[in-house]
Amino acid sequence: MIMKQKILILLFVLAAASPCFAQESNYRFDLANAKYYEPVPISRDAGGLAIAGTNFSFQIRRCETINGISIAELERRMRPGNKDENGSIAGFLGKDEKLLDVLAADNDFVRRSGFTHRQLAIPLLQISGRAIEMLKTGPGPYEFKHAGTDWRVELTYTRGYQLSPFDDETRTRTDFTVTNLQNDETIKYSRLVLLMIERYGFYEGNETSYRVDPGDIIKVLGLNPNRKRDKDNG
Repeated sequence: MIMKQKILILLFVLAAASPCFAQESNYRFDLANAKYYEPVPISRDAGGLAIAGTNFSFQIRRCETINGISIAELERRMRPGNKDENGSIAGFLGKDEKLLDVLAADNDFVRRSGFTHRQLAIPLLQISGRAIEMLKTGPGPYEFKHAGTDWRVELTYTRGYQLSPFDDETRTRTDFTVTNLQNDETIKYSRLVLLMIERYGFYEGNETSYRVDPGDIIKVLGLNPNRKRDKDNG
C-alpha cells in the first residue's frame, strides 16, 4: 500500500511538471486535426531521444546518435557551405556550434515557457498546409481564419529541394511569411525547419539565417508563456 501511494505521488508530480499540462487554458490549437497537416506519431529513437515527444535536457545531452546518425556526422552535415545532398550552403548550425548544446538550450526555453515543441510547430504546419491548398484559388497572399485567429500567409518557392540532414525523408522548397492579423506579429520560416522542430526540437543554430526562434513562434501564435517553471536538471 505504501509503495502504491509513493508511485501515485510520483506520477502526480511528473504530470504537474510536464509542459503538456501547463497551458491547457491558454492553448487553443487542435494538434489532432489532420485536415491540413498530419502530425508525426511519437516514437523512441534507438539513440534515446523521444521523436516528436518530450525530452529532458540531460537526456538530449547524452545522445550519441539521432536516427542512427552519429552526432559528429550530423554536425558535419549541418556546417555552412556543405554541398552534400543533405547539406546546406547557409548551414543548419554555425561553424563552431554544437548540436546537442543547441537542442538542449532550446529545449530548456520551451519547457520553461510551458510548451512542447509539437505545440509550437504543428499550428504553423497546419496554417502552412491550408495556404498550400489555397494555391489553386490563385496567387497569394492568402487570408483566412484558423483556430479563432485571422492570418495572412505568403509563400515563396525555391528552385530546388532542401533535404533534411536527419535522413528522415522530409524535404521542402517552400518558405512562408505568416502574420497574425490580431496581434500584428509576423514570422518567416522554411517548412523544413518546422518539421525538424516537431520531430527533434531543432530550431537551427543561433548563427544561421534560417533559424526560427521559439520565442518568436510563441509571439506569433498569441500564446502566454509560463515563466514560473524552473529550469530542468539537464
